[in-house]
This record gives sequence, structure tokens and C-alpha cells, in this order.
Amino acid sequence: MIRRILPVLLLVCSFTTVALKAAAESPLDAAALSKAVGLKRLELASLLIKSLDAGLVCDTDAHPSEIVRTVSSAMTFLDESEINAWLATVPADSKMRADFAFRERTTFDKPWGSYVTKADMEKKLLGTKFHRLGAGVYGSTWKVILNAGGVAAITYLEELDAEPYFTWTNRSGTWDVDVVQEKYSQEVIVKIDNEKFRIEWQEDEAFLVPMDLPNEQKQQNTLSSSDSYCEA
Repeated sequence: MIRRILPVLLLVCSFTTVALKAAAESPLDAAALSKAVGLKRLELASLLIKSLDAGLVCDTDAHPSEIVRTVSSAMTFLDESEINAWLATVPADSKMRADFAFRERTTFDKPWGSYVTKADMEKKLLGTKFHRLGAGVYGSTWKVILNAGGVAAITYLEELDAEPYFTWTNRSGTWDVDVVQEKYSQEVIVKIDNEKFRIEWQEDEAFLVPMDLPNEQKQQNTLSSSDSYCEA
């Protein structure tokens, strides 16, 4: 029995020695592995953006907030030049270009935690789209695009007395942004028509929360920069 086992043990030992030697000669390159993980996550983000722009949001979980989370996780492993190179591949007419949270999370113009100015926020908000949270078969019933010159392009679902009972209506409004400097922090306030909103973050999603409404009315009038059920 010993004679039978001995050759096997010798063979196992030889394989172990070879494996240990190979591991010693080829140590795991943590930096290269981290970069590979980051680039793979950007590949996933690109696929999700393609799905979003093709209208396949629910089919592939291509919600804007999911895309922002995916890109944010990739940024942990990559440097600024690599992120900027990837951003250049995102189509100029992609829906993500109008997502404020996406812009904010991928901007390197100021160090993290730096104070922003009114001019900074005007640039970041220009061309972005916000909407009330979806409710029912129509999804979001109120949307706004913050255009140049302080013009707010507003689209809302209007109720009619006769068929078809509902219709989408467009109108122009105004928008502006202000940065309130406090002792140790800043508050960014966006004004749409005569209503003031405070920018608030929940993880990687940005919201415009009404400032002058009672608490029980705030949620239904809060504006999101990202998801509206399966409509983006």
C-alpha cells in the first residue's frame, strides 16, 4: 500500500512545487487587476446607455440611476484621464447627457468637497432634465428641461373633460440657480418659475425638493434627475 501511495504523494508534491514557483514568478498585479475591473464596469455602463437610448430601460435595467452607480463604481479604480476618455464615447445626443446626477458624478473640474459658485451650477444644470416621480400608467406627468437663457421647457399631462381625456401640453417658464454660502457648507437652490427647490442627494440620485410646500406635499412635487418607472 505504501509503495502505491508514495508515487502519488511525490507527484502531488511536484505539482505543488511547480505551482508555488509559478506564483512566485508571476505575482498578482493588483494595479492591473483594479484597472481591468474599472474598464469592465465602464463597458457595462456603455451597454446600459445604449439600451437606455434604444428605449429598452426595463428590459435591461438600464435606469439612469443604475448607470450613474455603475460609472461611480468604475471611478474608484480609474484615473481622471481614463474616465474622460470613456465620457468622450458617450453619444452627444444620449439621454444621459441631460442627467444632472451623471454630470455631477463625472465632473473633475473641482476637487471633491470644494465650494461651487453660481456659474459652476449654471453650467452643470444647463440642458438637464428633471421630472416628477411617476404615478400610474403615464409615468411622470410633469417634466422640465433647463435650457439656455433661463428658459424652462415644461411638459405636463393636462386633464380634459372629453376624449381623449388627457393630452400632453408644452409651455415655457423660467429657471435660475443660486448658491447660498453657510459657515461650513453650501446650499444649492434652483428656482423654476416661482417655486424654489433644494438639491438633495440620495446615494447617486439627485432630487429637487420643494422648499416652500408642506411636508405632506413635498414628495409628490419632488423632481428627479433620473428614473421615472421605465420612462427616462
